[in-house]
Amino acid sequence: MYRCSIRTNCLKTSIFCFFPNSTLHDESFILHRPLKIHYSKFLLHLIKKIGIEPKFGRLHSMGMGIEGRQVLVILVVLYLLQLSSNYCCESCTVRVSGEVEKVKVDIYYETLCPSSAKFIVDNLPKLFDSGLIHVTQLKLFPYGNADVFNGTIYCQHGKLECLLNTVQACAIDVWTDLNKYLPFINCMENVVLESFVYRRQYPQWKTCYEKLKLDSTPVTDCLKSARGKELELFYAAETQALQPPHTYVPWVVVDGQPLYEDYENFISYICKAYKGTAEVPACSTSLNVIQKASNIESALL
Repeated sequence: MYRCSIRTNCLKTSIFCFFPNSTLHDESFILHRPLKIHYSKFLLHLIKKIGIEPKFGRLHSMGMGIEGRQVLVILVVLYLLQLSSNYCCESCTVRVSGEVEKVKVDIYYETLCPSSAKFIVDNLPKLFDSGLIHVTQLKLFPYGNADVFNGTIYCQHGKLECLLNTVQACAIDVWTDLNKYLPFINCMENVVLESFVYRRQYPQWKTCYEKLKLDSTPVTDCLKSARGKELELFYAAETQALQPPHTYVPWVVVDGQPLYEDYENFISYICKAYKGTAEVPACSTSLNVIQKASNIESALL
């Protein structure tokens, strides 16, 4: 039996293929939005992994005796990818009717912190999956636990983190559109996570421009000019002005209230803070989760 699982949201699609009792190795692959430009890349990636090559319009074996049904699995995966692309478009365009009063959500983080990267890659896409992005005013603050001394910023994870913080600050500044800079930041933070698992090098973050078909020039110009440092000093001031002060990252604040260690449950807090009249279907479940957690806490006291 051959299985391929797909996990998709509006920022990326992850595929894992499992081939038991086969010459094929289990394989995983991550595609960043926009998805449609990567179908052929994914196919060629799997073809290379299983040891076959396209030749005169056909799949030509390189001596590994691959079965035709395994190739069929790949084609099925590509079909499912097309469906997942349609799903993403639908989930990203969820609209709510009625009066919308947006909830402020501020994310204070630093680029090379594993916990920050994991939150951005695994948790933040829930805003899109649930449709809550349309009732949320989301702001990112790439600074974290850095310090400023005599006008110079010193980052917790060194000079590279300062650079990447500034790259993301510039991306937010020059692109302005959340749907444009957030996939880029998501891609960068995924590189950070992969560097811990696969011992890859951080400079691979530059491939995010190509993966997302983004022009790097505006961000590069921002980095080379005084604008980059100006932005980081701005984020420094915003982070240092937090009340209560942050004690770690990621530091998630919903409508002025820090979530402390419960930041992964931020969706429930958004629903609790939402005061608009428009119905938000995703909140019916989330509010039950936070209510149950509150009941358990009260029972333990």
